[in-house]
Amino acid sequence: MWGYNIYEPVNPTTSVDFAIKKGDKWATIQVKTTLKEDGVRLKRARNIKNNRLYPSYVEGDFDYLFGVKFPKVYVVPFVLINNKSYIGFKDYEEYAYDVNDPETYNNPPNLLEKICK
Repeated sequence: MWGYNIYEPVNPTTSVDFAIKKGDKWATIQVKTTLKEDGVRLKRARNIKNNRLYPSYVEGDFDYLFGVKFPKVYVVPFVLINNKSYIGFKDYEEYAYDVNDPETYNNPPNLLEKICK
């Protein structure tokens, strides 16, 4: 509904969940969800089959974190995340979009602009 083409990586071990494109510009997205917590952990999933642990995310792994606690989606640029292992939603309210609010779709975030710290 925000007008981006969305692509899912073929490799399930990549550090991104989706890549988006509009025109000739791309951005990468990592998605974390919670039902009860007031934030999300930024740890990569454990690969049980190979018994490998993945390291914490580092700059360059993805461009935006989509932290989801319905009805809000927090669209946070990676470079603005203060704690690389956990984000508390209260610290990122300015990046929150309420999926029940029609204005969320009239004024979507520009996910293709370069964000500087």
